[in-house]
Amino acid sequence: MYNGFRKCILCLSLSHHSTLTFVNKEKEKQVIKTKYTDRVVLVTTTFSPSLQDMRAQLALKTCTTAVAHGYRIVVVDGSPSIEFKEALRATGACVLDQVLPGMGASRREVISAGLEMVESNTGVIVWLEPEKHSLVSLLDECVAPIVQGFADVVIPRRRSFDNYPLYQQWSELTANWLLGDITGRRDLDFYSGPRIMTCEAARLMMSYNGRCGENQYNDRWEILFVPLLWFIEKGLRIVSVTVNYVHPTEQLIEDDLITRAKRDEQRTSLVATMRIEMIRLGLKPVVCGR
Repeated sequence: MYNGFRKCILCLSLSHHSTLTFVNKEKEKQVIKTKYTDRVVLVTTTFSPSLQDMRAQLALKTCTTAVAHGYRIVVVDGSPSIEFKEALRATGACVLDQVLPGMGASRREVISAGLEMVESNTGVIVWLEPEKHSLVSLLDECVAPIVQGFADVVIPRRRSFDNYPLYQQWSELTANWLLGDITGRRDLDFYSGPRIMTCEAARLMMSYNGRCGENQYNDRWEILFVPLLWFIEKGLRIVSVTVNYVHPTEQLIEDDLITRAKRDEQRTSLVATMRIEMIRLGLKPVVCGR
């Protein structure tokens, strides 16, 4: 099938200032605040073997970009590299050491930290992968539906898959099609990664730990997917916002056989888990959203 597919609480105090500065590489820079900056906290997690690692460099660029746009950003880091941790902190990000092991645990920890930094009734939590620095400048249009009262959750929809390895394009588009078929939400780009949420939705996502009724799922990427079904069950409004996201060209090299096998395992596992959870919740596919 693929062969045919060629086509820190310091951060909290910053929110009360109208003009912010941060120090990066010993140069003071003026922060340009965006429309919804004060209501938003970005949260992400990192685990890099060294400062020289490609993903580490992209994470630093994401943090620098976020701070430059006036956003508070919280990073839970489980990296063994002290040098990388220091570099993260030098960007102006609020960096916390990961407490419990595991992918799901790190996400719960960072969402919890983010929730402590926003107003519970009006705050917006933005989960994004640490490599997606180009999304930062597009966040206003993603946050707007929540701030304006039209949505509880926003999932950015990528206009283009350019700069993604071809196998990743095929895998993610296939996963989106399958998940759209399961949920009835073909408008959603499930695999885009970022989740923009009200505090209510963020708390619900944070409650995921792999145990759902009598079912035990994996506690890795599932925390970003299974709670979407809980949102649907509870009537939270999930909308799609199309963005001109540009994927880092540095990640084009992530296309070896081991990486492809990981993509296959993730896709098949997530689709199976979502199908089982839909049945457990008694949900039927319903086309909605925008």
